[in-house]
Amino acid sequence: MFCPGAMASPYDVNYPWWAEDCSENPCIEDWDWSLGGGTCLQQYDGYYYSYRLARYHAPGKYYVTVVGTNWWGLSDWDFKRLYLFDIDLDVDRVPESEEADPGKFMCKGDTTSLSLLWAPSDLYSGELVLEAVGNSPEVIRVKQGTKVVIDGSHSTKSWPVSRAPHTLVVEAVNAGQVVLYLHYKPYSWWTAGSTGTLQITVVDVRILYPWDANGNGKIDDPWANEFSFDDSEPAILEIDCIAAPSPGADPSRYRWYIEDVGELRGIWSPHVPGNPYVGTGSVTRVRFTGMPSSNSAFGPKRITLTYEGLSCSDQETIEVFFDPLARNNPGPPPDSPPNDIAEEDLVE
Repeated sequence: MFCPGAMASPYDVNYPWWAEDCSENPCIEDWDWSLGGGTCLQQYDGYYYSYRLARYHAPGKYYVTVVGTNWWGLSDWDFKRLYLFDIDLDVDRVPESEEADPGKFMCKGDTTSLSLLWAPSDLYSGELVLEAVGNSPEVIRVKQGTKVVIDGSHSTKSWPVSRAPHTLVVEAVNAGQVVLYLHYKPYSWWTAGSTGTLQITVVDVRILYPWDANGNGKIDDPWANEFSFDDSEPAILEIDCIAAPSPGADPSRYRWYIEDVGELRGIWSPHVPGNPYVGTGSVTRVRFTGMPSSNSAFGPKRITLTYEGLSCSDQETIEVFFDPLARNNPGPPPDSPPNDIAEEDLVE
C-alpha cells in the first residue's frame, strides 16, 4: 500500500508498503523499488514492511513500483502513479519569499491583481480552492470579473481545475490582515503538493489627532486643532500626533510631516533615523523651539501622514498662535538664533 505524505521542499514523499497475509504465508525476503526518477533519502526493509522517503525536484507525473519476493521465491508487486504539483499565489511587487510574511500591503480602497499559478499547467483533474482566513469582519473582497467570490460572509471558493481562473482582483475594504491560501483538492489520493499562501494587510492611513473635535469643518477647537506657543524663553510649541489604529500595520513605516512656522522647522520624536524633520510611529510629537521673526508665520499649517511604500495619505489642518499675553511674542529677528536653537533647525 502506498501512502504519499506531507510535502517538504522541494518534493519529499513517504512510501510505506505492507505485505498482506503474512500470518499464513512466508513473508518478504527481498524488496525491489523503482521510484520513477526520485532520489531515495531514507529506506527500511523488513519481513512485513518496507519504507522509502523519496525526493523529486520538479512537479509532474511519476510512476512508482515495488516488488516483494517471499522466502519461497514467489513475487507480488504494486504500482501507483504519483502526481506532484506546485501551487502559488502571486501579487504585484511582492517577492515569492515574502508572500507569506510580511506579504502584500494595500491602502484602504485600493485594488490589486491576484494571479493563481499552478504547475504542471495540465494539472490532474481536481479542484482549486481559495480560502481566506481572518476576513470576518470583512477586510478584503475578491472578484472574478464582476462577481464577488470571497467576502466577509464567504471565506472559500472552489473551481474545477479545467475552469479555474488565472487572475482575480482583490479590493481592500477595511483595515486588517487576511491570509489567503490556494489549495489543490485532488480527486485521487496519490496526488501531493504545495499550498499557495499570501498575507494581505490593508492599512487605513488616517490621522486620529489633531482633529476637528466639534465637527463643524472649521479650525476653532482649542487643543484639538488650535495650538499656541507657551510663554517660556525660548517659546515652545508641542503638538502630539496620533494615527488611527490599523491592525497589522507597521508603525515604523508611518511618516509624519508638518509645514514650517516661518523659519522654524518642527523636530519630531520619534523621527525617521537620520532625519528629525520627518516623524514616525503611530504616536509621535512635533516640537517648535523659539519664535518666528514675523507674525505672518502663524496661522494654518498642514499635518500630513503617509505610509512608506504606499500611495495613501491623510491631512489635517491646524492653526498655530503665539500667546498674546506673553512677553516672548515675535519681534525683530535676532542677529543669531538663541543658544538652544541649532542653525539647521532654521529654514533657509
